[in-house]
Amino acid sequence: MNTTSEQNTPGATKSKLHWPILIILLLILIVFSLGCLQILKLQKNLLNTTQQLHYLDLAAQQQIQSSAQNKLTIIKLSQKLNQNEAAWMIPQIKTLIWRANILLTLEHNVPTAITLLKMADRYVQHLHDPALLNLHKILNDNITTLQNIPKIDVSTIYMRIQSLSNQIKQIPLVNQFSKHEKSVVPKATVTKTTKPLWKRFFTGTWGTIKTFLVIRHHQQPIQPLLSAQQHQIIITKLQILCAQAQWALLQHRNKLYHNLLQKIQQSIKEHFSQNSKYSTKILQEISELQKINIDVQPPKLDNTLQMIDKIDRAQFGKLAQRLKRAQEK
Repeated sequence: MNTTSEQNTPGATKSKLHWPILIILLLILIVFSLGCLQILKLQKNLLNTTQQLHYLDLAAQQQIQSSAQNKLTIIKLSQKLNQNEAAWMIPQIKTLIWRANILLTLEHNVPTAITLLKMADRYVQHLHDPALLNLHKILNDNITTLQNIPKIDVSTIYMRIQSLSNQIKQIPLVNQFSKHEKSVVPKATVTKTTKPLWKRFFTGTWGTIKTFLVIRHHQQPIQPLLSAQQHQIIITKLQILCAQAQWALLQHRNKLYHNLLQKIQQSIKEHFSQNSKYSTKILQEISELQKINIDVQPPKLDNTLQMIDKIDRAQFGKLAQRLKRAQEK
């Protein structure tokens, strides 16, 4: 019995030793399997990440290509827009320069002409076209030249002539008779002696004639005798001359302006009293007005018009070519 128990003891011990080893091996196997599974998951995730990066790279390249295409499209649209703007802006610039030249030639309206030229220059700068640099330069030269022209205050001179026309009514005419030249009818002397009839007739007739005549001394200047109607005619004539001088001022007719003022001055000296304070003041005002030179000739814009006309023709030729290509397509 003891022998049998001794024989079974080593086998039982060996079996007891195999179970921990098996468990350890099983655990190792489980850990290894879990590790392999984790590695497989990591590889799969890595593969997915790589694929996603690849897709993102493709998307980025597509976006870059799309951005480049958009830039090209924007550039083309910008060029077309500039071409379209030039198609209507250049005729507008030409119209502004033409209007400024008309104002300078016919009306001598320098301030308005400067405003029109500045507006045309803003259009030129907006186009950003290198072909328009010379036009920009010549427009600036024109504006500078016009700004340096001596300014004539036409409105002030006009009102001075109007005031002169109103003051002419107050100038007194040359006295028809001086105070010391008033005719005095001699009183008939009563004589005690009786004259013959023919002498009395001659004396009465001579007295009647003297009431219609005024004897002047030869050293005195001959003075015109004007009625109230003639006086009004002269006043009206002078006012018409003043109105004509105003018209000559507005038209910048320098020679006509000075000739009319000279006529007004001569007429006042001929028909009106020189000793009056009104006549002295008016003659002095006329002298001051005659000193003003209204003949300020602004420069012409012929060169500028020729340049813009050349640019307009070139722009029209480009437009015609684009239309022809569009029709061929």
